[in-house]
Amino acid sequence: MASKSAKAENSYKATGDVVCLAIGIILMMFRSQRILYVRFISEVMIYGVALLLIGFYIVKNYRQFREFTGFKMFSFFMWVLILMYDRMWLNDLSVPLMFCTVVSLLGGLVILQAPLRHKEYVLKVFTWAIVCILTIAMAGWIVFLCGVDLPNYQDTSDRFYMHKIYYVFNTFAMNSPLDLYRFAGPFLEPGHLGTMCAFLLYIDNFNLKKFRNIIMLVSLLMSISLAAYGLMVGGVIIVLWQKRKYWSLVAMVAVFIGVGIGATFYNGGENSLNRGIVSRLEITEDGDIAGNNRTSRFFDLSYAKFINTDKVWMGVGKSAYGSRSDNADNVTVGTAGYKRYFYLRGYIGCAMILLFIFVYTYHYRSPRAWGFLIIYLVANMIRDYPTKEMWMYLFMLAMPVLTLWHNTPRKKKIRLKNGDATHLQRP
Repeated sequence: MASKSAKAENSYKATGDVVCLAIGIILMMFRSQRILYVRFISEVMIYGVALLLIGFYIVKNYRQFREFTGFKMFSFFMWVLILMYDRMWLNDLSVPLMFCTVVSLLGGLVILQAPLRHKEYVLKVFTWAIVCILTIAMAGWIVFLCGVDLPNYQDTSDRFYMHKIYYVFNTFAMNSPLDLYRFAGPFLEPGHLGTMCAFLLYIDNFNLKKFRNIIMLVSLLMSISLAAYGLMVGGVIIVLWQKRKYWSLVAMVAVFIGVGIGATFYNGGENSLNRGIVSRLEITEDGDIAGNNRTSRFFDLSYAKFINTDKVWMGVGKSAYGSRSDNADNVTVGTAGYKRYFYLRGYIGCAMILLFIFVYTYHYRSPRAWGFLIIYLVANMIRDYPTKEMWMYLFMLAMPVLTLWHNTPRKKKIRLKNGDATHLQRP
């Protein structure tokens, strides 16, 4: 009886309202990065369903929304400023846009106010949702690589992407033969998939004893994304350093160097690993990395002019997107990274997001939280998605949970500051 009691005490069973919260938050996260399963569903419909689910959670837990700490008031205030600045400065105002913005703000508020055990549960469900869609996509992808002619159709509805949709996965735009063999799963592009896997692998300490982490690692490797590989290596280095496994760290670096050298010489360099990763690390005559494809020539010329104008304070805003239907005057086409973020939002927009991120991290500070901050900042320097729910909600969920896991021995019952008893349950 004692063992059964202890087991029950150490297992958190989510109630219906917490399940609804998880589904509502994840729906918005998936829609913000246009995951295949929700990509073609109206954004208003997705956010409307999310509003109902989150609203149910609020009704069931309304008491916890009565009191705000100074930190949570500051965090929500900054989240409102950041998102309103983002949506109003970069988009034409419309009723659907404002509706989705309000729901997104509400989602952030609920994450801030939710008890720690609820945040932990939402993170757990999100992790398993990613693993499930990757597993399904990988099963179809392997069949596809074996040469089986699967049902598909061409999707040209997006102004920036062209995909072949195979129902459980899509193939990225065919800019080169290598793109055909890069695993994007249900994400818009392989780099999106690889970066999300790098985030979640770090959060779970790259624990490959868990099958879900093996799925994410294999997916990341199959993406052949230079950015994702770099984030993965950086994450492993941080984890090994935090665990003081210095010899393992040296061995890992040696292995990566060995693999790189091997890829360079194998078959005269004519292999996917060398073409997709190693050769892109070479330094060009201009002192840049050969694989740096974050900006276009058109953008670089516009940025050089922009940096010497008074627009640097607020950014160019929606005028950067141009007005032509063929996007010929859209400066942002083919660009990503911190330069694009700064170009669109200026010093004011950048200052707001950085202030929020650093204050939030400092409040939940721990070695694991600081490590995730490093990976998160580097990822946003490459892709600049901090205001998308997929990345921002993950950040808001991960920081407090990582600090909980760092400060609490595994499976040890603890007492939270808000008086709720919980346990350490990894997602």
